[in-house]
Amino acid sequence: MIKEIYGVKIFPLVVMFYQVRRWWVLRKLQNWWRADMRFLKVMRQRKWVWDHFNFYKRYRFLRLLAECEQQRGNI
Repeated sequence: MIKEIYGVKIFPLVVMFYQVRRWWVLRKLQNWWRADMRFLKVMRQRKWVWDHFNFYKRYRFLRLLAECEQQRGNI
């Protein structure tokens, strides 16, 4: 049963809001990934060696965040 308010069907709006929330979460995770890649590129260009920035730890952390968002139903 799809309800209408002022001639607008409500169910498609709910689906659209769910999709927007999903895009928002994916965009946030992608921006974190891009920021890490930019920083890693600068580190390589300037030949910096920083022990506390570990690419693989950041990758695992972002995978964990994506998994948590998936379990919450946001992705």
